[in-house]
Amino acid sequence: MPVLSFKKKRPAPATGASPQRTNVRKLKRDGLTWYDFVNPTEADVRYLERHFDFHPLDYGDVRSTKQRPKLDTYDDYLFLIVHVPHFDKASRRVVQEEVDIFIGQGYLVTLHSGRVKPLSKLFGEIERSQPRRERYLTKGSGFLLYELVSRLFADGFPMLDKIATRINALELKILKGNKAKDAAEELSYLKLEIINFRRIIRPQRALIRQLESVRKRFLPARLDVYLDDVHDSLERMNDLLENYREVAQSLEDTNETFIQHRTNNVVKVLTLVSLVTLPGASISGLLAMNLRYPFPVDERLFFIAVGISVAFAVLLFSYMYFRRWL
Repeated sequence: MPVLSFKKKRPAPATGASPQRTNVRKLKRDGLTWYDFVNPTEADVRYLERHFDFHPLDYGDVRSTKQRPKLDTYDDYLFLIVHVPHFDKASRRVVQEEVDIFIGQGYLVTLHSGRVKPLSKLFGEIERSQPRRERYLTKGSGFLLYELVSRLFADGFPMLDKIATRINALELKILKGNKAKDAAEELSYLKLEIINFRRIIRPQRALIRQLESVRKRFLPARLDVYLDDVHDSLERMNDLLENYREVAQSLEDTNETFIQHRTNNVVKVLTLVSLVTLPGASISGLLAMNLRYPFPVDERLFFIAVGISVAFAVLLFSYMYFRRWL
């Protein structure tokens, strides 16, 4: 999925009155302010429009709930749309959560849903701890952006560990031959989860790589080294997901082979039973017809029919055993 970039000239953000909206979470230190909007509403977007001179197209992207990952470059700020993976327990699927980020000289603005736990956790740590506020808010908005993006994607590794655990459990279940149909259903969910995970992660690699090449006065020159570490993490995620996809496909093929083998065994047994009982069924059906027989009929005929049926059954069984069909 391509990442779009635009070079646009816009004036610097308005520097008049600072935001005073009570539901906007704010962190301040040494000329840097982090504005965080959780589950932003139309009123929150209008608040930004009053206090920041961002491009109208960016506000349109913020209002939209379905945007592709991208980086828009302006003279005095950057606008990023980042997608992070989130596991929805209700649907048992990995879904994407969007984080909209504005960064400029002396400020960082984030807009997201409350389900982006790494972002909320980082904000809470800085809010409660003076040492962390000193660490993250005294090096400029660029380093704060790096820490935020790094944590957003680092949260994906525990999810990958859970996928690996599920793969190992499914492997043991399949090899032991337990509940093959249940394993097939679980494999379907697992493959869908891996596909969704990869679909979310792959565009972020191009986004971070593009962010590395941006040169702005509010982005330190050595920031590209840190962002390269984030890009490496995304590459590791993508490689792990590719490996998991291959393993899941192999497990699915193995499980299908086991199911087919069991089906063949059932068919073989049913065929054996049908062949062994065929002579008796044929003779009994013939004798049961209400016809005049060309031979004497007495009480010995029952035992003769049973004997012939058993003899044919033993003969067929011996023949199939000799041909190694059993």
